[in-house]
Amino acid sequence: MEIKSVLVAPGVDLSVIPSEKFKSNYFSLNFLLPLSEENITRCNLLSAVLIRGCEKYPTSAELGRHIAMLYDPDISVRTVKTPYTLIFRVNAYFLDNRFIPEKAGEDIFKDILSLLYELLVFPLLENGGLKPSYLAIEKKNQLDRIRSRINNKNSYALYRCERLALGDIPYACDALGTPEELEKATPESLYKLLRAILEKSRLHIVYSGSYKEGYREKITRFAKLLTAARNEEDIIPIPTLV
Repeated sequence: MEIKSVLVAPGVDLSVIPSEKFKSNYFSLNFLLPLSEENITRCNLLSAVLIRGCEKYPTSAELGRHIAMLYDPDISVRTVKTPYTLIFRVNAYFLDNRFIPEKAGEDIFKDILSLLYELLVFPLLENGGLKPSYLAIEKKNQLDRIRSRINNKNSYALYRCERLALGDIPYACDALGTPEELEKATPESLYKLLRAILEKSRLHIVYSGSYKEGYREKITRFAKLLTAARNEEDIIPIPTLV
């Protein structure tokens, strides 16, 4: 299987795994950030708040109805911890055009790109920050997840052993974040983090599936719009830990 990689914008590279074997295609945005307890806590919160709605689709119900109109793609925002990098990842699994009824001018991939752009660039804001009521709900959900692990002796023992074994290296950060950093997070600080992710973090785009003519141009145009405010010299460096 041939993997094609190319630079498409400052600090943005694209890897493509073309394949006609599957009914669905995979598109992923992977923003790379330094690994720290502050970043991992706030990125977990940000990923949960963003998927609740945006300016164009302000509620989960409206967003869900629009997603259903796109033949129900699986769209998720999540935070992933690697040995020395934090990945803020936006995923989309969507049906290939070969398996949908033919309609004049319909392009599911173009619609998926438009939706991801809306979610990332036009989140639901109030007074210069992300919607406070959504953030309050997700803070409580995240705190409940942290406490539930502490209250389970098996999962807490595993967590403590990992922390003791890893010591002070960045990978020792808790994948769920910490209650202390959770408390510090505000609507304004989360929106500032989102802008920093779009403007300063290195972005690795992955596409796997039926790679039709014109898809590279669509992805390149999307990447340039998404990262329009960035400069190569401002991109956050990611240290390699050996």
